[in-house]
Amino acid sequence: MKSTKQDNRPAFQFYYKDYIFDLQGVCSLEAIGLWTLMLCRMWTSPKRGMLLMPNEAKHTSETLAKLTGEAEEKIKKIMSELEDLKVYDLIDGIPTCRKMYFDWLKEQEKKEAGRLGGLSKTEAEQGSKTKQNDAVEDEYLNKFKDIISLLNDSKYFNTILFKGIFVYSLTEAYPNIDIKRELKKMEAWLTSNPDRAKKNYKRFINNWISKVEDKNAANKGSGIQSGGKYAKIGTTI
Repeated sequence: MKSTKQDNRPAFQFYYKDYIFDLQGVCSLEAIGLWTLMLCRMWTSPKRGMLLMPNEAKHTSETLAKLTGEAEEKIKKIMSELEDLKVYDLIDGIPTCRKMYFDWLKEQEKKEAGRLGGLSKTEAEQGSKTKQNDAVEDEYLNKFKDIISLLNDSKYFNTILFKGIFVYSLTEAYPNIDIKRELKKMEAWLTSNPDRAKKNYKRFINNWISKVEDKNAANKGSGIQSGGKYAKIGTTI
């Protein structure tokens, strides 16, 4: 069972590069400020990563206006800006930080595994655990079904069991990369180099995309424009 207790740790990990490269110069300063406040509220949410109050009620533009002392119409405008830039996801209509929520789900699974560790699991417990895992998996299988379909239809990649969570981890680790486009380029490269088949395709994919990101960062630093930016901003904490 997932805990709904608030996380009272005094600090959380902050990925500064997401702000420098994904938000600065893209979002207004007001939007960056509101997003920072939202992240803090998401951290103390009963479902970490989701913008919920302690009683699990949704935060609204009205409640955020009261917290910030700003007019509700102004908050609505800023929220619209953040949503249009895909800074956050909407899950059941609730603004959600992708990475924070996903990490929370994984943490809950580990806690549950630890609770049951060393004990003989009953069939009911095993069935419940499987259903939880399947529910999380199905969420990401559906979200990235076009990329997963490309992987599983490939003559090279279809020997690996690609799951939604694996693809999700790629999009979170490399939010500015067009994952689908790079996969097609990988397949073309493999076709052109049949003598260089890979034993570990997951590692091959990750290494390839990592190099593309490094190259894009170098080009950006030198003022060279590079294409292939992924559709979402992908801001995480």
